[in-house]
Amino acid sequence: MFGLGGRGDAAEIKDSGGRPGYTEIQPKESRTPQERQDIRSRILNRDVIAEIQGPLQDKRGGLEKEKEVREPIQNKQDGLERERAVREELEQKYPSEKGNQIVSEAYLRGKNGNIIKDSVTGEARRVDFVVVKDGKAVASIEVTSKTADKREQTAKEERIRDAGGNYIRDNRGELAEIPSNVRTQIERRD
Repeated sequence: MFGLGGRGDAAEIKDSGGRPGYTEIQPKESRTPQERQDIRSRILNRDVIAEIQGPLQDKRGGLEKEKEVREPIQNKQDGLERERAVREELEQKYPSEKGNQIVSEAYLRGKNGNIIKDSVTGEARRVDFVVVKDGKAVASIEVTSKTADKREQTAKEERIRDAGGNYIRDNRGELAEIPSNVRTQIERRD
């Protein structure tokens, strides 16, 4: 996504202490789950919420412009809050002290580690949470609202799984198999 060698999940662009226009790249493996959640929140706030700072000078022609004020996308905020709550519950149910890993936003991959795309839509599939223990998935969870229609997404996931997309990368970057008896559970929340 940012010219990181095709592995957008290998590193993350990180705010560098409030210096506008500067970012640094932090390796994925050095981030904790809480740091990843904080990064998501910062990106949401940066991209969706703009403050009015008065007229700005356009360097090309001296034109004055005002920044647009946008309200946060409520649906996105609600989704992040649902995911946060489910993550906390998963951490209680599957503690890391017992060898569990909770992997967020895990792409479905083939046994060679490549992301598998759906033959119908041409899109990949990321599962909200996959719980991994001893190199195998023990649970797969998709978090959504009470009203969202997930039939197309479920069908896409089934096609990808049928095409060999039965692996993810765990938090250490190692391939973890999703056994055929582990199917994604839809967790519906307000």
